[in-house]
Amino acid sequence: MHLRPCPAAAAARLALACCVALTAACGDDDGAPPEVADATAAIGDFESFRRSFAAGPCPNEMDCSGFIELRADHTLLVDRDNELPVVVHEAEVTDDELLSAVAVLTDRDLVALLDLAGPPCAPPTDIFEQMVLVAGGDEHSNSTTLCDDSPLVAARASLGDLAATHVP
Repeated sequence: MHLRPCPAAAAARLALACCVALTAACGDDDGAPPEVADATAAIGDFESFRRSFAAGPCPNEMDCSGFIELRADHTLLVDRDNELPVVVHEAEVTDDELLSAVAVLTDRDLVALLDLAGPPCAPPTDIFEQMVLVAGGDEHSNSTTLCDDSPLVAARASLGDLAATHVP
C-alpha cells in the first residue's frame, strides 16, 4: 500500500474529525456525557460547491442553463435547465448527506483538477460546464465540460444524487 502525505488543509480537517470522534466516544475529562458535535465542525473550511452548465445557442423561449450548488449550511440550490419560468429550488440536506458530499467535493484530486491553469480536457464550443469549490476563502474553479476524470464524475454524481433526492 502506498500512502501519500496529507495536505495541510486535509490534515487539519482530519485532526478535528478525530478529536470530535474521540470526544463523542469517550466524553470529556470531567466525565460529563459527550455532546453531539455539529456536522459542520468536521467539514473544515468547506464553504460551497457549484456545478454550472449551459448549452447554446439558446432560443429565447428556452432555458438552456442551470446549476446545482451545495453550501456548508446544508443548503442545496438547484436551477434546472429547460425549466420555465426559471426557478431556483432550495432544499436542506442532512448532516450525513453534507458530510458525504463534502468528502467527494473536497477530494484533493478534484481540487487539483479545478486548480489547473486550463481545462483538464478539450472543451467543445456549444456546451459548457464549470465547477467551483470555495473553501477557506479560496476559490478553486475550472471548465470541466465533457471531462471524464474520475473526481469530476464523482462530483457530478454526488451533486446529481442530492438534486434528485431533494428536488425531484
